Amino acid sequence: MSKAVARTLCDACFSAKSRLSAAHPDIRVPHLPVFPVAVLLSKQVLKDGNGFMAKTSPSEFIRQVRAETAKVSWPTGRETGMTVVMVIIMTTILGLFFLGVDSVFSWIVKTLLSLAS
Repeated sequence: MSKAVARTLCDACFSAKSRLSAAHPDIRVPHLPVFPVAVLLSKQVLKDGNGFMAKTSPSEFIRQVRAETAKVSWPTGRETGMTVVMVIIMTTILGLFFLGVDSVFSWIVKTLLSLAS
């Protein structure tokens, strides 16, 4: 990207940020390095040129949700059971680890307080 293009992009983002801040003072506008990405992404997401998303009827929305849900690769019962067991094991291990860390810190604080008195 040339310096002129980068400068033009920065100027455009700065003016867009200023307009957005003036129009919506209650919205926190991201800092300048993040803002160009947000502007570019919003331009990609917008459906029509006036700045609003295309409206979808509730029935069309339900059809789209069903179509997307059909594409999902759902786990089998066995995979779900194995995941549940792994979560329980990892939660137990982490619980015991943090119990040990907390006990060590508790012992250190009690020792330091007993030395101070």
